[in-house]
Amino acid sequence: MWWVIAQIPLLAMAIAVPVAQVLLRAQGPWIGVLELPARALGLMLTGLAMVVFRAAKRELGAGLVATPMPSPRTILRMTGIYAAVRHPIYLAIAIGVIGWALLWTSVVGLVLGAVCNVFFLAKSRYEEGLLAQRFPGYEEYRRRVPGFVPRIR
Repeated sequence: MWWVIAQIPLLAMAIAVPVAQVLLRAQGPWIGVLELPARALGLMLTGLAMVVFRAAKRELGAGLVATPMPSPRTILRMTGIYAAVRHPIYLAIAIGVIGWALLWTSVVGLVLGAVCNVFFLAKSRYEEGLLAQRFPGYEEYRRRVPGFVPRIR
């Protein structure tokens, strides 16, 4: 449960701080020539994060929970986006927070995004232990499917 309690303010800061910096005109340093490419990349990453999240949500259905503990009615998903990566929701969050910071050209947002990424990497490792205990086929799935970065065939 503490994973969820910790992730809420962390994600709220990663989302709110870049916007607040712009509204308060307190963005800090950014290399001017990189502003437009950073914003374009940020827009693409944020859009990609939404697509990945929706694909994972569609695959999980009612099994989608915020806690690392799988719900009693959850089954091990290994199809759709889960055939490409084991943690598409965490992947969506990871690219989403970095994309959001780039979209707002926020250095502080990038730092918060990096902290979020470390947090969700740790959460995924904890969750994998729970999934391995719950699902007999999880270890084979773990060996076959990468955690976050899909293999290019």
